[in-house]
Amino acid sequence: MADDILERLGPALSDRYAIERRIGQGGMATVYLAEDLKHHRRVAIKVLRPELSASLGIERFLREIEMAAKLQHPHVVPVYDSGSADGVLYYVMPFVEGESLRDLLQREGRIPVARAAAIIREAASGLAYAHAQGIVHRDIKPENIMLSGGHAVVADFGIARAVDASREDGNLTGAGIAIGTPAYMSPEQATADTVDARSDQYALACVFYEMVTGKQAFSGPTMQAMLTSMLTGPRPKLSSVVADVPPGVDGATQRALATDPNARFASITEFADAVLDEGSGVAAATRESQRWKRLAIILPASVTLAAVVWMVFFAGPPRSVVLGAESIAVVPFTTSGPGLDGVGEGMVDLLTGALDGVGAIDAVDPRTVVREWRRRVQDGPGDLQDALAVARASKAASVLLGSIVSTGSTARLTATLHDLDGSELSRASVDGPADSVLALSNALALALLRDIWRSREPLPSANASGIRSNSVPAIRAYLTGERYHRRGMWDSAQAAFEEAVADDSTFALAWFRLANTLGWKGVYQGGAAREAAAKAVQYSDSLPPRLRSLLYASNLFNLADNAAIDSAASYTRMHPGDADGWYLLGEAQYHARSYRPKPPAELRQPFDRVLEIDSSLTQAAIHPLELAILTEDTTLISRYARVFQSAGAETELARVALARRALAGSDSAIVAMFGDAIGQGVAFSALQARLAAMRGAEALDLGAYLQQGLVGTPNGPQFQVVTALLAAGLGRVDTARTLLQASGIAGGTQGSYVGLIPALGGFEYPARLERFDSAFSAVPAPNQYLAVWHGLVMLERGKP
Repeated sequence: MADDILERLGPALSDRYAIERRIGQGGMATVYLAEDLKHHRRVAIKVLRPELSASLGIERFLREIEMAAKLQHPHVVPVYDSGSADGVLYYVMPFVEGESLRDLLQREGRIPVARAAAIIREAASGLAYAHAQGIVHRDIKPENIMLSGGHAVVADFGIARAVDASREDGNLTGAGIAIGTPAYMSPEQATADTVDARSDQYALACVFYEMVTGKQAFSGPTMQAMLTSMLTGPRPKLSSVVADVPPGVDGATQRALATDPNARFASITEFADAVLDEGSGVAAATRESQRWKRLAIILPASVTLAAVVWMVFFAGPPRSVVLGAESIAVVPFTTSGPGLDGVGEGMVDLLTGALDGVGAIDAVDPRTVVREWRRRVQDGPGDLQDALAVARASKAASVLLGSIVSTGSTARLTATLHDLDGSELSRASVDGPADSVLALSNALALALLRDIWRSREPLPSANASGIRSNSVPAIRAYLTGERYHRRGMWDSAQAAFEEAVADDSTFALAWFRLANTLGWKGVYQGGAAREAAAKAVQYSDSLPPRLRSLLYASNLFNLADNAAIDSAASYTRMHPGDADGWYLLGEAQYHARSYRPKPPAELRQPFDRVLEIDSSLTQAAIHPLELAILTEDTTLISRYARVFQSAGAETELARVALARRALAGSDSAIVAMFGDAIGQGVAFSALQARLAAMRGAEALDLGAYLQQGLVGTPNGPQFQVVTALLAAGLGRVDTARTLLQASGIAGGTQGSYVGLIPALGGFEYPARLERFDSAFSAVPAPNQYLAVWHGLVMLERGKP
């Protein structure tokens, strides 16, 4: 059968892939090792059985694989390509160097708990990311968890989903195809009930059980006996097979194996965290193992550095562009004529996005370029020497500068590319309607590329920056928003991006920047940031790959999924100069609900990196300032307060920072400052800092004072929730209940805070903190209200 498939498939794919040999075969597909002829890389081609291909149909298969192909995560094996050849369905993945978890189990029998927990954590991270995109794997088993470079990656998204959907339509009768693998199949999947992310959690728990014990969680002499055991028998205990399993790990595994999906963890991340953290000594052992893994990776890399350098500079393929053009800084264009306000700086965004990633070109982030440009020329036009200085400061190898001249109805765009010596590498100009700046900028980018292209490969299209909109007003509003965004003027940026999406509701990049701006503001008004991120995901096909990766990590954070930490960390490794990535990593770590709190110094690191990249991004100092107040570190309080003072006393963040600095001391004008803050609409942020800095009746009285100023405003209910938590912490449980009920939000997700009140109030330290830990872990999503109380608890922990 496999040879017949190869005979049919090989000729059909011969122009793209050179198939070498079969490397695996399962119930639904055969896997072949091949070479991608265009990219000169080894790939794995998974070919579905002919009868399955016939039953699924091409459209359904390609639709499901297309969804899987959008998954970009460090612990997910990506999909490169898919299609149909001579009636056979296939998809292409990278060939993963290493082995499957099944190979490891067959060789070693069982795996120590700490190592198994680390594998589960990484697999769960990839699955959680897929779940956030609405994708359930449906066939988690050791064969589909690959181990490469000391890390776990999950493979084979898409097939089981397509099979499941086809069976529901009655298209698989008689095909003999099982959906999932019986030993790892959840009860709801086995009985053909509705399947969601909790089914993957169950399967992963089965895999974990097998790793630790060397035995399958459920077994029997026949498949029917095994299914009966799974559906009606007791949940297996790890400790009944392996004596030294920590009780917390045992309990977490039993919970994830619950027959009723509602009895399992709320998310697969919570299960993995429980396995990693609840077992005594497991987390520490895992961290030690990870340190050794990193060392093992670093040492061979240093040994082979000379070989890598030789390959890149002497033995590698010819450059795709002329020397110097592989790294470009685009500086603001000069403008002349009507209707061009802001367009000169907008060209930095348009051309950077159009050129970045084409061939070997790495265009410098616009934020970095504009910051250096403003530092050197302020608001002046600048010249070639200024542009060269900016390129050197940005560590670019060349600089692109130009001009736009408009007559009102037509416009001419001219650009020149110079190396760092000032020599001209390329020159281009285009003419067209003045209201078609986006099309003209793409035409200009393409003209420049034609001039500098040196590869034998066909010249690719410009990336179009992800700015894909047919609405000229939407594009103008977007470019205005970018200009404000770079200057930290978040309110103005928000208004501009909202205008852009109002003009074009499918404008993915504008939705993305709106979500990003709301995040920088620390504002999540009625889930506005989550809604904007979801819209960006919905239209994300138009985004460049780099922004798509950042978007998916942001979406995980907005969904309160701790997999955002892994995703953001991976992004910062790939793009270490991107401030947005570091800020997202800092936020994800700071707000991670089910993680044990990191030391303040570790939590500050990503935010400090943001400020190193661009000191004008003052929002990055908010959480470090809060941490400094909590730890009463006066040196750090002053350091981070100065970040805001440098932004100017009239900015929103500067007002908040000045108030927070005063909060750490005994400024007699504090009440007046807060009264002013209410008028500026930033009192809620300031109150967070105050409650984190003080305890006792004084803080509660301050909360009550602020509430009076916010009666009837959108922030009123928020203050009531914050003050309710503080009242509970002071033992005033009845007051807390009254405030929560009055807030009008006690019936929603935030209503779960009502359950926290008995845990928070009326207990002496440490009993109160123990009850708090339990209640805190049960809240479905992190929130700034709860973060305030968490800060107070952490402060009290330091001062029992």
